[in-house]
Amino acid sequence: CRHLRPREKAPRSLQYWVQSQSYPPACVCIARTWRTSRTPRRLHNDVHNDGSMHTDMHDARGARASDGPQLAMGMMVAPFNLAKRWLVRSTMLSGGPVQRGEVVFRFVVGLEALPRGESDQLRGEAANYSDVLLLEQALDGKSVAMPCSCIEKVHGWYTYALRRWPAARWYAKTEDDTYVNLRQLLADLHSLRRLPAVYYGLMNACAMPPLAAARHTPSGYAGCWMGEFESAAPESLRHWPRGQPRKCHGGAPAPFATGPLDVQAAEVARAVFETCSYTRRFMEVGRAENRRAGNCAKRRGTSRATTFASTSCDCTVGHWIGQCRLNLTVADMTWTKGHHYLHRAGGLGWVAPSAASIAVHYLKQHDGPSGPNGSRYGEWLHTHAASSASARPAFPPLLWRFEQPPLAAQQDRGDDLDLSAADAGELRVPPPRLTAMQPEVHAWYRRTCGERSSVALMRAADRALQPSAGPRGSRGAVDYYGGNPVAWPGYGCHPSRFSADPAAAWQAVGR
Repeated sequence: CRHLRPREKAPRSLQYWVQSQSYPPACVCIARTWRTSRTPRRLHNDVHNDGSMHTDMHDARGARASDGPQLAMGMMVAPFNLAKRWLVRSTMLSGGPVQRGEVVFRFVVGLEALPRGESDQLRGEAANYSDVLLLEQALDGKSVAMPCSCIEKVHGWYTYALRRWPAARWYAKTEDDTYVNLRQLLADLHSLRRLPAVYYGLMNACAMPPLAAARHTPSGYAGCWMGEFESAAPESLRHWPRGQPRKCHGGAPAPFATGPLDVQAAEVARAVFETCSYTRRFMEVGRAENRRAGNCAKRRGTSRATTFASTSCDCTVGHWIGQCRLNLTVADMTWTKGHHYLHRAGGLGWVAPSAASIAVHYLKQHDGPSGPNGSRYGEWLHTHAASSASARPAFPPLLWRFEQPPLAAQQDRGDDLDLSAADAGELRVPPPRLTAMQPEVHAWYRRTCGERSSVALMRAADRALQPSAGPRGSRGAVDYYGGNPVAWPGYGCHPSRFSADPAAAWQAVGR
């Protein structure tokens, strides 16, 4: 009897063994050898105090807490997007960090509200691969409003990961239209290991109304976006509450990492998803409203004000941090390391990937021609080749200290800053403080990757109008000219925009 590797097509003898739970006479030795040489994967059902169930296929040998990884990362994926999951496995997950166990990774899918055929297909995929996490009680699918699905899956992922890998140092989430260079990410996080309560990502600020206020306002959970940490300095944080307190119905501003990559130190994730009473109550009330509104359906005529559909998934994580009263070390990866994909210079945050890229977002062409040469999976493979050119980050993250002042006695309600129906919109939460750490690094980054002079922009515009060196479709090197230079300042250093090499510039100052 021929002995096959597990991924190969099973011969009849192996099929007989699996179906009958006995060994064909001619295969007794090899079947027993295969059985004892590999620890079989088992179906792991995790039932939590809130009633949610998580189904995970994993190797039973990896269950010891002492073998904790450096990073536990979950990718929020569309259930039907099987082609993208294959692509992620063959590129992003094929490198050393996953193979060495430094990173554990799961594709995160919700099963509630999915058609029977899709859920059965996902269960089959989870039975064959150890990297699929099925959230039995999280909404998902084409008929569900995206914020509802995202918030439930993100909460489900973090609560599961904290229980499954309690010894991990970092917990993260990403999305299936994002490529993450795991080696560079680990190196960036390693530089932050001695700092307290680190929150890492491409940082923005927003404010959302607290739970009771959201339930009594026509706009529901809709909040105020207050700018990016890089292209628009968050001055509004300092000038709060003279900004937009009425519009935000008493919500306090807080930082949040944009959806492509959200990384939290273990102490931050544990405080938000395990010990904070506000997060638990927010999810209990919100999940009930989502189902009361027809599983947060996209169809017209469905009331969305009291559901998660009225807000954004990313801002909600920042809202939890603000309401849980956390003081943070905010690590902004900057637009140099985290940006949207374009095969040329583009404008604003849409730009070609480079060796400095850690998280490249907006890779929407899952299966079909894309990228600089119009090839199949072109944009994803272009990103994989460009960002994998370096295993070390070009420069350290920009650090901020986010501190929340103590509340007055009449406002201090433990973890919960919720408003009652009577005083909704009247409570004024003291403004948090945002202070730059390592100001010399901020100054260096502004000089190197910040504003450009008008002369430099004119020169860049002249070069951008030149034709590319390699025609679209050629197999040779392509120079990604083009784009709108007026929209480049404030969005990082990128070779396609003729910027200085940030790695070389950082080394030149002796860092």
